[in-house]
Amino acid sequence: MLEDEPNIRLPEPKDKPYAERPFRLPPDKLRPIYELIERLDPTHPVWLNLAHGFQSDHEAYNGVADIKSDDIYPVPEVPLPAVAAYADAVRKGGPGKAPWLVLQMAPVRPQLGAQDRHPTMVEVRCMTYMALAHGLTGVAYYSFNERPGYDWRVSESAPAYWSQWSDLTAELSTLSSWLLAPVAPGEVNAEILEGPAGEGPWGYPALHLSLRGAVGGHFLIAVNGLAEPVRARLTLPLDPGVTQAAVRFENRLVPVVGGVLEDAFAPYAVHLYDMPTGR
Repeated sequence: MLEDEPNIRLPEPKDKPYAERPFRLPPDKLRPIYELIERLDPTHPVWLNLAHGFQSDHEAYNGVADIKSDDIYPVPEVPLPAVAAYADAVRKGGPGKAPWLVLQMAPVRPQLGAQDRHPTMVEVRCMTYMALAHGLTGVAYYSFNERPGYDWRVSESAPAYWSQWSDLTAELSTLSSWLLAPVAPGEVNAEILEGPAGEGPWGYPALHLSLRGAVGGHFLIAVNGLAEPVRARLTLPLDPGVTQAAVRFENRLVPVVGGVLEDAFAPYAVHLYDMPTGR
């Protein structure tokens, strides 16, 4: 499985393409079904999840779906930037289609015994906003526990954990206009002042950044994908009138001077900077 290769970018298949692997339906077998749905219900989008597909696989299946997605359940074995690699594979392999990911909610590796666990909400929030920072427009969560003898463990035996998801979904709903806004023109640069710099797990730097622009200002998604703290200086293509950033859901303001802000990121931290145009 792809999770066995945690320190490289999502590789191209070395044996057979997705459609030729056991138990997979090739795109030509799905096309009549897709076209039938389109004729019978043209306003109903068709969602296709490949589950461990490569970018080339998503390209091959791009003509038989309106929403393209993939699975990635990294906890506890794989560095979280695997989410970025899967997100890039879905988005780049599916031009013109809505790119989604199915993220982890439950423990999925019963072979690990007591070490198997569900992701913490800090990890879930990191994975969610990392996917969004890499251009995805939708996320779903896999909540079925695969341990023998358990059924839907998250909802039945971890109600307090489950209740945290209402906060996350409310947060995403509140920010939906920004999260679906177009990427702002210009370059976003991150200088790591403290903590790991350079290329990290899966070939990505510590911070995953996406600046969105719309009438009235900018919004920056900033995610630390590492289990280590970092401090960074971020240089953004902003209106000169922007002098402060409101960090959403953290009740604090960060100074912005000439399009530059500095901030600290705890392990797996997500900061969401709302920067209205100055008046």
